[in-house]
Amino acid sequence: MGRFFIGILLGLVIAGTIFAYFAVTQPQKITQATREVQMWRQKYEALKARVSQLLSDLGKAKKNGEEAKKQVEELRKENRRLREELDRLKKRLASESIKAASPKETDKGKKGRGAAEQDKAPEKQPAED
Repeated sequence: MGRFFIGILLGLVIAGTIFAYFAVTQPQKITQATREVQMWRQKYEALKARVSQLLSDLGKAKKNGEEAKKQVEELRKENRRLREELDRLKKRLASESIKAASPKETDKGKKGRGAAEQDKAPEKQPAED
């Protein structure tokens, strides 16, 4: 245990001696190194702040992306619903036009010219809501 403390003291004395030697002989290099350390510390703090800002922006972008994804999904559902409604209306219109065309052709064939003239007259159709 005593040797351990003697070793620590001897190490501190040697380190102090080396520091004192360089402090006396090359003070400009020590001040330059100190400035560089401070400069790198400032760069580190600026970089740390920038990374923090980027992480914050990434979180916001992720949140906005999730919201946009939900909106796109809702728009797809609405588009699908409207497309189905359009297809249903097209089928209904096609079936109504077929129904409307088929009695007229049979009336023309059966009744002759009088039925064709009646078809040309405008018909009153009930208003649909």
